Amino acid sequence: MYVSWRQGFHQGSTSGPTHAGVSAFVTSTETYLRDRVHFGRVYGEPQGFGALGRQDYIFMQHTALSSGLHQFDIRVWKNEGFGGTKMKADGNKYCNIVGHKDGREDYVWTYSTGEMYLYSNLGKTFVTEAESFWNPVGIIWTPPTNLDRRDLHLVDWDGDGDCDIVWVNPDSSNVVSVWINNYPKTQDWSTAWTALGVQDSSINCPEQKGLGIHDCESTPVLSFL
Repeated sequence: MYVSWRQGFHQGSTSGPTHAGVSAFVTSTETYLRDRVHFGRVYGEPQGFGALGRQDYIFMQHTALSSGLHQFDIRVWKNEGFGGTKMKADGNKYCNIVGHKDGREDYVWTYSTGEMYLYSNLGKTFVTEAESFWNPVGIIWTPPTNLDRRDLHLVDWDGDGDCDIVWVNPDSSNVVSVWINNYPKTQDWSTAWTALGVQDSSINCPEQKGLGIHDCESTPVLSFL
């Protein structure tokens, strides 16, 4: 995966560092404070579903007491910034949702919370400037609760030629739950899905959140200098 870094600045600034530092706490006995600066999830406020909490700026202020003991005051600057927290590509899914007889695949954009927005494949081989290959239909499925889109898959579960929805539960031995697609028969999205619930526990998928067969499963280590 290629990471595209974006330059960041302190709030209200267009140049310089992202954090002002703690030079005000420099003393005659402690002039190097960098090893007392840490980033951690103190407030733990996520920027979106499925993302870990924001990293706050933490300074461990040290004071040598006359008693020979040492006092540490934890000073925290809350991270109120915003930015990209998810890979947009995780939302792209292609499958024959509408039930096209020729098997062509539709485009389904999946929000980070699991809702699915359908762009049906019009089957065109050429379009003019005012036309599109895709017909925006709208939201066709909303999960019963927020689900990580990386655990949702489109696959023809019942073998009838159109795609159903399969959720791999990462918190329950990867067992799968299924929603059968009835739209090709009903032509009504409000009654398009039949929830089959959890399938046989012996049926499971060991891959989670995009890590698996076609991905590098090693854990990357990021170093910040």
